[in-house]
Amino acid sequence: VEDGKTGFLVEPANRRDLVLAISRLLTRPDERAAIGRAARDRMLANYRWDTAIDKLEALYRSLV
Repeated sequence: VEDGKTGFLVEPANRRDLVLAISRLLTRPDERAAIGRAARDRMLANYRWDTAIDKLEALYRSLV
C-alpha cells in the first residue's frame, strides 16, 4: 500500500488513526474512488500472472 495513494497505512492497534482513515474514505467519495482506481492499477501493473511470469522469466534469463 502506498500511503494516501492506494490506501492508508496506520500503526497496529492505533484506533484513532484507523477511525480517521475510515472516516476519510466514508466522507470523500471522489478520493475513495481515486484510491480504488490507483490500487487496482498498481495490482494490474505488478501482480497479474502475465506480469509475474515476465519478471520471473527475465530473472531466469539473467541467471543463465
